[in-house]
Amino acid sequence: GQAITGTADGDVILWERAQSNSVAAAGVPGASMDGGDNASIADGTVDELAERSAVKMIHLGEGALNVVTTVDDKYICLAGEDGAVRFYDLQFRLEAWFEDLEAGPITSVSFSAAA
Repeated sequence: GQAITGTADGDVILWERAQSNSVAAAGVPGASMDGGDNASIADGTVDELAERSAVKMIHLGEGALNVVTTVDDKYICLAGEDGAVRFYDLQFRLEAWFEDLEAGPITSVSFSAAA
């Protein structure tokens, strides 16, 4: 599986299960998610989420990304300091955006389950 994180600079980092110890080839120097001492769980096995490498970094926002979430396993929702809310497909192609809301930085986004 994959994971994504947002940064204070408006970048999104895509993480995948580590295939090797080399992450420099991924274009994100020094990026690893090895979990350190927190990688162990109660039965002594390593948490699979802790064994990840950054494979891609994409600049998608102006300022910190405060919200990074998925919607219906079809879309990625990003929102942050620039006051915009943007929706991307799972290949990071922009699908919809809401800008110029003049509401200040976005700190949370929530969705209700479809009835």
